[in-house]
Amino acid sequence: MRLPSLLASLFALSAFAAESPQVSLRPGEGALEVLVDGKVVAAYLTANDVSTPARANETYKPYLRVVDPVDGQAITKGPGGTYTHHRGIFFGWMRVGLEGQKLDLWSMGSGRQVHTGFKQQTAERGLARLVSTIEWSDKKGRLILSEERTLELSPLAALVSCGSIS
Repeated sequence: MRLPSLLASLFALSAFAAESPQVSLRPGEGALEVLVDGKVVAAYLTANDVSTPARANETYKPYLRVVDPVDGQAITKGPGGTYTHHRGIFFGWMRVGLEGQKLDLWSMGSGRQVHTGFKQQTAERGLARLVSTIEWSDKKGRLILSEERTLELSPLAALVSCGSIS
């Protein structure tokens, strides 16, 4: 007699799908916010400011900051404090060999990641999709790699994938 339970579950899911939360995007200074039903749930931080050593340290890589929609407080860590390189959801590699160099592209002691633009920014049918282009460079500013990063977020799940690196 599991059929009634299954039918009840499917009915509940279809009712939920009919009233799925509204996902939207809001651009800001150095960030693109993801909102669910008008409340910020995440921000993709893209600033790249080398005007001072402090700002250069705060903005050396783009990352996704996850926010509690109830009180607006960041759930994931930002710059500063212990392990200042730990920032929300980000990509990095600690030991990279390139042309005889040993690069640390995790704590960013050997370079920067610079968000150069968005190929796509959409929010529809309960899904936010961001496709960011990023250039990784060494300390001297030489290009190491170009990345296309795809982030997909929905109220039920979040998936971050690195689409292609060339």
